[in-house]
Amino acid sequence: MKTGRFEIYKASAGSGKTFLLSIHYLTLVLEKPEVCFRVLGLTFTNKAAKELKERILFFLGLLAQLPNYHNDELKASILKNLKNEGWNIDERQTKQKALEALQYILHHYTYFSISTIDAFMYKIVNSFTFDMQIADDFDVELDANILIDEAIHRLLDQVGQEEPITDLLQNILLEMVDDEKGWNIEKEIREMAQIIFLEKSNDPLHELNAFQPEKIQQTSSKVREYSNKIQSCAQRIAHDILNKVESAGLGESNFKGKSNSFLAWVKKFTEEDIDIKDISYFKAVQNALEIDEWFTGNNEQDRKMFEPIKEEVKDNLKTLTHLRSEYLLANLVYNSLFRLPLYSDLYRTIEQIKLEKNVRHISDFNRLISQHIRSEPVPYIYYRLGLRFKHFLLDEFQDTSVMQWHNLVPLLHNALSSSEGGYARIVIVGDGKQSIYRWRNGELEIFENLPKIYRKPDQQNFEDAENLFSSFTPPNPNILKENFRSLKNIVEFNQNFFCYIKERLGDAAQRIYSDTQQVADKSRHGGLVQWEWVAKNDEKDDSDGHLERIYQIIDELLNCAEKKYLLNEIAILVRKNIEAQRIADFLIRKNIPVVSPDSLMLSQSDSVRRVISWLRLIAQPDDRLALATAIELNQGMIGVPDANNLLNLNQLMGEQLLEEVFGFNSSNLSFYDLYTLTVYILRSCHLNDPPDVFCMALLEQVKGQNRYKPLSLEKFLDEWDQNQDHWAVSFPENMNAIRIMTIHKAKGLEFPIVIRPYLFSRPDYHSTEWVASSKILNDRKNDFWSKFEIPWLYFNSSSKLKDSDIKGLQEFYNEVTEKQLIEDLNLMYVAFTRAKERLYILAYPPSPKDSDSNLLAKSSMGVLKEHFGFNDGQVFTYPKDGFMKSGEEETKREGVEETKRQRDGETERYGEEEEIVRSGAGENGRMGD
Repeated sequence: MKTGRFEIYKASAGSGKTFLLSIHYLTLVLEKPEVCFRVLGLTFTNKAAKELKERILFFLGLLAQLPNYHNDELKASILKNLKNEGWNIDERQTKQKALEALQYILHHYTYFSISTIDAFMYKIVNSFTFDMQIADDFDVELDANILIDEAIHRLLDQVGQEEPITDLLQNILLEMVDDEKGWNIEKEIREMAQIIFLEKSNDPLHELNAFQPEKIQQTSSKVREYSNKIQSCAQRIAHDILNKVESAGLGESNFKGKSNSFLAWVKKFTEEDIDIKDISYFKAVQNALEIDEWFTGNNEQDRKMFEPIKEEVKDNLKTLTHLRSEYLLANLVYNSLFRLPLYSDLYRTIEQIKLEKNVRHISDFNRLISQHIRSEPVPYIYYRLGLRFKHFLLDEFQDTSVMQWHNLVPLLHNALSSSEGGYARIVIVGDGKQSIYRWRNGELEIFENLPKIYRKPDQQNFEDAENLFSSFTPPNPNILKENFRSLKNIVEFNQNFFCYIKERLGDAAQRIYSDTQQVADKSRHGGLVQWEWVAKNDEKDDSDGHLERIYQIIDELLNCAEKKYLLNEIAILVRKNIEAQRIADFLIRKNIPVVSPDSLMLSQSDSVRRVISWLRLIAQPDDRLALATAIELNQGMIGVPDANNLLNLNQLMGEQLLEEVFGFNSSNLSFYDLYTLTVYILRSCHLNDPPDVFCMALLEQVKGQNRYKPLSLEKFLDEWDQNQDHWAVSFPENMNAIRIMTIHKAKGLEFPIVIRPYLFSRPDYHSTEWVASSKILNDRKNDFWSKFEIPWLYFNSSSKLKDSDIKGLQEFYNEVTEKQLIEDLNLMYVAFTRAKERLYILAYPPSPKDSDSNLLAKSSMGVLKEHFGFNDGQVFTYPKDGFMKSGEEETKREGVEETKRQRDGETERYGEEEEIVRSGAGENGRMGD
């Protein structure tokens, strides 16, 4: 008798998880084709959903032995795996069953339920609008920027009319200038608004909504007053210590450390130009307080002179260290409170816009469902859905968010606990090593903790669900160990490298990377890994060495005597869009064609942004923001003042700057038609000499927008604001060109050649996170913090928190830093495992600094030295004779290409056969390889 199954599969890169899910689907529909009504497959991306659908249909067509389908090796593998899952029907009957299942699915294609989890959540909300008490004619907005743009415009319209928002934005702008972030307040507000759409912001913003901005600002003022009192008190105590020590006839030179002694540390508190938060903790202070170490050697004379005042100095020193911690906390809280009113205003404004326009952003769906199911012991909407869905195939589960998982739990619980419809099968596939979407709410601990429910709500139905999941889960995890993607040497290097490096990175890395061992396909010999430490040509320019080496590697591959690769077989994977942009610009100048979804946006081009800044100033010469932006983006041009003196340029007007740079005012320049004006700016700024592909694309956009009727400058700028994230340099997707993309875009893809430059570069290592105030302030016992009411703060995980001596801050820093480290390691893993035949890694040597942001680089160098014999200054290859491609590898490569050509031909023929089988029902599409 078949029973319910709750199966968890750990699927490392290239291990065939799509094949596995397809096999599980086949075992269900081959037995009873109508079961397809009751199977729900959920993936993370539309591409993955499409691939799974195509793979299932392709396998059924192969088993049904449709005409011109001949892949005996693949069919044998499918039959073998079906048998392992309990399918014991002979091949003749399997052929008939597969044809019946294929026809049934194609005739009822609407019920072929494989989609993204977001699409599934939308269907729930759309189907149960009455239950959720929302309008049934709501529209869905996929682009958060449309809502953000409207919210920004409404807020900026209040400037000069509403004093609170005017003062707030003015203070933020001054802070931006102090931090050398420029003058673009709209960009700053946009970055803040984007945080509102993250799942992690739901609870904080909902609770903060109960506090009026005025209340938050009052609290902020009180914290500032408190920090000023701390500073005054610290200065008084520091002077007291210095006076006592001086009266005893002692100075810095008498104490251990001299210029780094405890006394030198105390003196910093009395210096007017030093902020207490910037005073780092001296080791000498710690030694004095903890082990009573004040002097070096047998300096008895100094000890005797110090003895009468030692205890008093020690007590004052303890107080000073406490005040430093207290000041650091107050400063962090103040900086968070400083911006919270704007978060609250943006949140309220966006919610108001959604209400007025009757729209829901896609991020709302999980929250709406979560609110509904939390209010009912057995959610009615899931009970109704559970009557249909009985089997679940869940892919890429390491990228699921906490709210998505909690929303799925009642549905899975209902399927397993209900006897109606027979046994339930739940298959969950994931890999913690490939979790790279934390910035998009992904939480790898959900998968790592299965069958336990991560962050389980305090509700009985979740407790019951967890117990049921555990009872149906096999005792030993299912680990897919075979790698079907990469050649043997690449598989061996990756498994050894990540096995060794995890030992240097703490408990979390060791737990998540405990299953790195993989076995390469026995027939896939060969492969090359090359790692190079690239020397910096210029400390201020991080690009030179990498760009030249990328060009050299491409040249070697194109002209390799053993095997000449095509351009479209090479992929360059990077962490940041700006790196993709830099590489694309360089290769285009070298006349090497590139295709990139990330780097060819016009908005990424400095030249294009400069042109737009001048067009905006010509359209609005009295706009101070447009003036500041033009000055900031066009530094170095004749007539453009120094951006560092912007605060002293109050008298400079836009018309004056245009006269200085172009010799004409806005009225004269506006006399040109838009195309001629754009060309004039390009020539005046020397931006298209030599020809720049981005500038040429901008001119094409201007020409295209102006084709049928003259387009005003103002109208074009509106078009730019709406489309700047979509207008790009376009190349045919199938052209023979280098692929350049971010690692996130490359997830799920594979390439014969992967080049991974700028290995250890990353965005700001110190991310900003929401943290509950109680978590930070619990161990602060004084009267001031006990009256603090604001429930949430938004903190930057600066390294200053590490030595703050405040338990809550240290725990927060350690938690965030560990997550960032794992994400960085996962990005390495995902990039390295995209390569099929050759992997080239370029990195700057780690700096000697002993910082958390440098840990991964130093650990990598240590592993390469200790376990691979890679010394400084070498170009390391694995294996050492890797450049010599074996005849076996060459033969295998040709065989793979021939198999692909055959399968492509079969796919086209299958499309024709499918039309016959479908009889007009469902969708027609190309089957996956």
